[in-house]
Amino acid sequence: MKLKKLTSLFIVMLGLGFFLRAPLAHSEEESLDFSEETPATTKDVKPSEGTSLGNIKLGGRVDLSYEIDDYENASTATQRDTFKTNHFVLTLIANPSEKVKFMGEFINQYFYQIDYHLSNTVRIQGGKILMPFGNPDHFHKFYGGLVGFGTTGSFFPLIWAEHGVNVNVRVGDSSGLDTYLVNSISQTGTGSDPSFSSASNTVHQAFGARYTLRPIPSLTSALSAYAGNWAPGKALAMGGFDIATGYGLLGAEFFKSFRFATGIVAAQIWEGSTGDYLKRADYIELASNLTSPVEARIRYGTVVANSDQESQNDTQTFAIGAKTSVDAIGILVEYQWNFEAVNEIENDLFRIMASLDF
Repeated sequence: MKLKKLTSLFIVMLGLGFFLRAPLAHSEEESLDFSEETPATTKDVKPSEGTSLGNIKLGGRVDLSYEIDDYENASTATQRDTFKTNHFVLTLIANPSEKVKFMGEFINQYFYQIDYHLSNTVRIQGGKILMPFGNPDHFHKFYGGLVGFGTTGSFFPLIWAEHGVNVNVRVGDSSGLDTYLVNSISQTGTGSDPSFSSASNTVHQAFGARYTLRPIPSLTSALSAYAGNWAPGKALAMGGFDIATGYGLLGAEFFKSFRFATGIVAAQIWEGSTGDYLKRADYIELASNLTSPVEARIRYGTVVANSDQESQNDTQTFAIGAKTSVDAIGILVEYQWNFEAVNEIENDLFRIMASLDF
């Protein structure tokens, strides 16, 4: 019965898109499409043009979702359905001079940074900087399949920013190197393990680097590294690899209708609550525009919170979705199956979301 309902909803979504013949929005529903005017190899945020006031631009995102949590247990006391806003973000971009740029989010103060263009190939960023880790075209981090929709995320925060400095060097026309020093990932309290999704360290720092390569159009790869202390005398080291294609890879007929993205991150924790252990997460996504102007998408992700100890924090998420746009408004229909390794929670999620990027 549940599958029939879900199938009917997706048929309605596809029909709506064809009827409206709206242009297909290719931006991710969990990415914020603001953007700064920087080389494609170096941008972490993809600002929209926004509203210009001289040398100041305003942009942002607002959305409204209807969500049914615990969808599999319809009409039971455990099911929760509600209207909610997952994002209300306003950004300000200012250019006080040809070499200096400011960009910040001023409602929740998720990030704010000053960019100084030392030369055509070198930029220095300081403030609460967006972390150069993972796919540079995703504002949010997809590791784990995006179970959460708040500010904590599945593995990293959905908006991961830390106080510190970053030096970005553009290498030729197809690659870029970020090297940074920031406040480290920390524990939430004495005796706890490091929290990758919520806690920032004001005592210890971490350093890292990311090399981004776009060897051909519609293909992006990123290799990331990070190391620091999460508590006095306790260290962690982390690495990540991401690769993504856009529509039209290599000009091949098959790739005109499909795009693909995958990524993995692994962190070695020393002297945690169970000793030394590994923490990791991954995701894989396939999308198609064969039903344009509706894009269909499937995504799968896992999180292993502690390689030595199976727990409820070890998750698997599988999601299918369809998205289109009506004028400037994006519309998404999505169903998530969320699984916990221990003590399974009835938390499958269905949602319909309308969003506006401006």
